[in-house]
Amino acid sequence: MPTIHVRNVPEPVALGVKSLARAHRRSMEAEVLEILEHAVSGARQPPARHMNFDLVKAVGLEPIDFEPLALTIQEPEL
Repeated sequence: MPTIHVRNVPEPVALGVKSLARAHRRSMEAEVLEILEHAVSGARQPPARHMNFDLVKAVGLEPIDFEPLALTIQEPEL
């Protein structure tokens, strides 16, 4: 399998990847691989569950807008 080395990664980006990796309970390498796979899959933006809005602002990206899910409770049929 090929290996990619990235030099001169800005500190906020490295800290952001580290934060995401910790949040997703995976290594930085696994997190970067997930980000790269998503980027080349043609998807426009990662799912909202992967977004840390403070991190997004820290690395200079624009946060995405989304409507929160409305939770409904259904009474069981008796």
